[in-house]
Amino acid sequence: MANKLVERSVLNLLVAVICIGFIISTASAIRRSSRDVPEWPSSDAIGFANPDNELTNDKRVVKVRDGVHVAIGYALANMILLEGTDGIIIVDTTENSAAALEIYDQFRNITTKPLKGIIMTHSHADHIYGATALLNKTGNSAQVNVYMHSSSETLLKKSKRMQKRSFAGSSRQLGYYLATAVDDVESGIDLGTDHGPDVVATIAEPTHTFDKEATYELAGIKFTLIHTPGETDDQITVWIPEWKVVLPADNIYQSFPNLYAIRGTAPRSLDQWYGSLDKVRRLHAEHMVPCHTRPVSGAENIYDIITTYRDAIQFIDDQTLRQLNKGVTFDEVAEIVKLPPILASHPYMKEIYGVVSWSVRAAYNAQVGWFDGNPVNLNPLSNKKRAEKQVEFARLNLCNPISMIVNLVTKARNILEMVSKDSEEKGQIFMDELQWALELSSTALDAASLSSPFRKLAKQVKIAALRALGNASKNANARNYYLTSALELEGLELKKSSKAQAAFLRTIRVDYIMYTFPSRLIAEICNDTMVMTVIFEFPDVDQTHSYTLRHCVLDYVTDREFIPETSDAKLTMTSSVWKDILTQQRSVENAFATGDLILEGGLQPYQIFMDLTKEE
Repeated sequence: MANKLVERSVLNLLVAVICIGFIISTASAIRRSSRDVPEWPSSDAIGFANPDNELTNDKRVVKVRDGVHVAIGYALANMILLEGTDGIIIVDTTENSAAALEIYDQFRNITTKPLKGIIMTHSHADHIYGATALLNKTGNSAQVNVYMHSSSETLLKKSKRMQKRSFAGSSRQLGYYLATAVDDVESGIDLGTDHGPDVVATIAEPTHTFDKEATYELAGIKFTLIHTPGETDDQITVWIPEWKVVLPADNIYQSFPNLYAIRGTAPRSLDQWYGSLDKVRRLHAEHMVPCHTRPVSGAENIYDIITTYRDAIQFIDDQTLRQLNKGVTFDEVAEIVKLPPILASHPYMKEIYGVVSWSVRAAYNAQVGWFDGNPVNLNPLSNKKRAEKQVEFARLNLCNPISMIVNLVTKARNILEMVSKDSEEKGQIFMDELQWALELSSTALDAASLSSPFRKLAKQVKIAALRALGNASKNANARNYYLTSALELEGLELKKSSKAQAAFLRTIRVDYIMYTFPSRLIAEICNDTMVMTVIFEFPDVDQTHSYTLRHCVLDYVTDREFIPETSDAKLTMTSSVWKDILTQQRSVENAFATGDLILEGGLQPYQIFMDLTKEE
């Protein structure tokens, strides 16, 4: 009885929402006088500024160590001063000339040595647009080296193709127009930007570019530029080994990383990003100066921050891929994938800039594209068409949930008859009607409980709509997708047979198999405080695969230079023996007893590893 009451409430709520759409559409005809419109509260009243963000302090220049200063709070990004024996190098130049020149004047209170070089860590506007003003300020720009990655020019060129859309999206995300309405505008990782509609953007041409890594000496400073793609594909990390100083650009800052920018960008490559952070982590820097938020000192502290950061990114990547393989939908995955407490509680994981749910959706989209596999979303109605149909449906059904279900069935049957008599001129109209029946029946199916008679009826309607769409589709891919989805609702299970799966494992390279384990880790049963390392050695193919469990991610390493010297378990065998174990042709115990497997350490860590990564 309780379930039926809940179900009836859900259906009533569903139809009530549709009814509200009807009410709103008619209410737009009613004119309201200006005195009836309430005044919007001020930014202070609604808590516009983030109380947890300590980055909204006054402008300041922070000394990191001798020769290294960073200007914080002047612009969206930091500007960094490297002082050598006979000159200075500036790293990143903010988003406009005024901010860059203001900071440069502050740096002149520290040293009057001439500007010898500018390093632009990547092609985002807040790092490059102040460079021309600095070059002009010197009066001898030809004597100043300008460093960028070799791919930056291509990325800048491509960005111009979306200039209008990018500006509109950035205006919304970064609040270009809010500075005139409120006192405090911030990005989440620094003060707000001054890159609005009246700011003239100029780009300085690089004099030096590189591909993977390059070491230079300028102004008495020896520095290495390392290509570390992450937030952008052209990201550069600056490493000064003599000073033990690393500048990781935008690959790390004091916030959960912006793995997807809501201004509108292509999804960022997460495995590239955490792979780049591994490079930075292995430098064992004593000072880290990011291009957003504050510098950090202390080798252990820096190593911990970078480890946490890269683990969080890998966790999002692996767990999203795991849920995708389980058939979880686009909307569901953002509710399921959450950081484990040990990561979520870290000071660098506050969601003041990046957001976990956005990142999960982006990771999902990066794997499968815009279509999430749900046939309802293959050819969705436009918002306008859906709104019109919602209003009309609510009006005809008088907001009665039972009437809604019954009319769905009737409508679907009528549409099936109409489709058979369809003509080219009316084809799209009928396809829209079929799509509308599919969307409504899917909503009803999601709302109904497993034991509900409504559920069975809604499923029948959805199957009918899928078959009608499939039969009416002229595109072979769409037809097959709709018709197969209908079969799935009737009980068809889409998976390879265990025999075929075993045969496949025996034919592919073992490194392909080993690569899959991190994205198979079942985070829900993982103890996020557990740390252990399991190593697999395959002498016949000269491969070593190391997995360190930490923060409920598997840090996977194949480069022997970086494989841990100690482990909780190390298994040495041929790749064919390992494939026998994976396909259950033999057990680990049997392989050990026959001498085909050498085990160093305990068997329990291996068993934990296999339990955490078992096929779902």
